[in-house]
Amino acid sequence: MDLNTKLDDRYTPAIIFAFVLQLVILFFCGMVLDLGVLRGLFAIVVLAFWVGVGISLFRRPMNPTVLDLLVIRYGSIVFFILAILYAHFVLGIM
Repeated sequence: MDLNTKLDDRYTPAIIFAFVLQLVILFFCGMVLDLGVLRGLFAIVVLAFWVGVGISLFRRPMNPTVLDLLVIRYGSIVFFILAILYAHFVLGIM
C-alpha cells in the first residue's frame, strides 16, 4: 500500500464544504444552553463521520461515486439529526 496516493479533485470541494458545515453546526450547538449535551453528541457524530470519510477515501481514492460525494458533503448533518432522534426517543436524554 502506498501512502502517497493521490485523491480525485472532486473530493476537495466536498471535504471543504463538510468542514465549514461542521464549524457552523458546532457554533450553534455551543450556543444551546443544555450543559454541553448537544455539543458532546455532535463531537461523537463528527468523529464517526470523519472515520467513515477516511474509509471512503481509502477505498476509492481516484473514483468517488456520487453517493460518496453526497455523504461527504451532507452526511454530518444527516447523521447528527439521526443521533438527536436516537438520543431523544431511545435513550431519553434530550
